Amino acid sequence: MDRRKILKSAMYGPLLYGLTKFDFFNANANDFSKQNIITGICNETKPNFIDNIKCFEKYINYRHDVIQYFSMFDYRKDPDMVVPFFTTIPTTIWNLGKIPLITWYPSTSTVEPTPKDICKRIYTGMFDNYLERCCTAILNYLSNTTPNLIFGKPKILIRFAHEMNIHYRLYSNPNDFKKMWCYVFKFFRERGLNKDRVLFIFSPNSIDLNTRPFEEYFPGDEFIDWNGVDGYNWGGKSAWVSFADIFEPAMKRIRRISRKPLSICEFGTTAKTDKGEDNIRKHNWIKDAFKWIEKQENLKKYNLKMAVYFNINKINDIDTGIYPDEICNVVNLNSNEINKMERLKDIYFKNLGFSNFNRKLPENFFYEECNLESIIK
Repeated sequence: MDRRKILKSAMYGPLLYGLTKFDFFNANANDFSKQNIITGICNETKPNFIDNIKCFEKYINYRHDVIQYFSMFDYRKDPDMVVPFFTTIPTTIWNLGKIPLITWYPSTSTVEPTPKDICKRIYTGMFDNYLERCCTAILNYLSNTTPNLIFGKPKILIRFAHEMNIHYRLYSNPNDFKKMWCYVFKFFRERGLNKDRVLFIFSPNSIDLNTRPFEEYFPGDEFIDWNGVDGYNWGGKSAWVSFADIFEPAMKRIRRISRKPLSICEFGTTAKTDKGEDNIRKHNWIKDAFKWIEKQENLKKYNLKMAVYFNINKINDIDTGIYPDEICNVVNLNSNEINKMERLKDIYFKNLGFSNFNRKLPENFFYEECNLESIIK
């Protein structure tokens, strides 16, 4: 396909994406020869983060399926901090034709220091009023939005208490974590928030960092809807690690304890190397990551359903972002910054932007069980 045809496809892609209702992957609903995957993006949760994502999608000419954002246990009533995160933001995302994915920390640090026994306080009912308000807010979102041609009825993905296998999480005790998880899961289900509309994702870090193995935190298939995993190439003075080497060992471990669908909830790479910043190496890492993700054998092997790129840059921490926050004001950037943006945009655009247009997702995509035979030895 030449450049003009590609650009034309970009112009009409969003329209076809909805009208064809998933026709890209499966023209025949009974054809299970191809695995389906949805793509997501995560930007830092700022007041204008939705506008930043719109700008980014316009820049790369691609529509993501999922937008991920973060919330803590912010129980304030004045101002009300439940409605914005559990009604307003999900509604805005859904009305853009995308699925909201909330990463929900059991932490109160936005209003007070998080108690060390936060898990016990949650599973003994001390946060029931807050949880009730969250359920009500989600029900309001679900009841006041309409189905769309892409994903059917309104939905929300909840990645609760993620990366529990990192030592500094205050929910990193396996026994307390499982009690808390099961309590919250049942709390939502008992209020009519069922798996066809509200999915819970169990999402450990790809590496156990000074904690027990993530298998010990697993609450059981009856208390989750999807599995997830996070991982990064941190580079710098550490080893430069490929996407496959980061995720495959963790995914094999997950598949041994659960056959539920799997999602990569965060992935990305730094540009930092032991010799300084290398944006070409970052570019190539992203390219190789998408090559891995698009291989059918990989999707089938792990029943992989979703991949979310962590598009965030923080000066003293992570620099996985593909573009700076000033993307909407390119005129204010210098030539080196613009060249860096163009290289990263190009690889993201080519490896993601057109490979996933117009695909068909089965009606029960979000809660189907894996019926593939295990090929993990």
